[in-house]
Amino acid sequence: MAKDREVHMTHCGPLNDGVCKYGDEDCPALSGDTKNLWTHEQVDNLNEYQVAGVMHPFTCGNEHPGDKELVATVRGWICTGCDWTQDWAHPFMISGAAVEAARKAMKGEPDA
Repeated sequence: MAKDREVHMTHCGPLNDGVCKYGDEDCPALSGDTKNLWTHEQVDNLNEYQVAGVMHPFTCGNEHPGDKELVATVRGWICTGCDWTQDWAHPFMISGAAVEAARKAMKGEPDA
């Protein structure tokens, strides 16, 4: 079950009360439809850059209560509050170097 949750988190995002936001019939992790846009390392970099505070984070375009900041998965950005998805990111956000530069910028350190 732990592996199933890991696969699910990677492709669909967090479960909401144990239920996939796509529903059982459309869940990519359950159906095996797991076409990836990014690697796990790139997803980590995107999520770190998203919360680094150097630029406005990607947000959901739908109106709903709760968090609207998008979360990167290997399948693209998702909103944890609805079915909004986004399949692109600025290329510079994908590299670890960009994340490190963002951290330095937030601390006021020069980018060497």
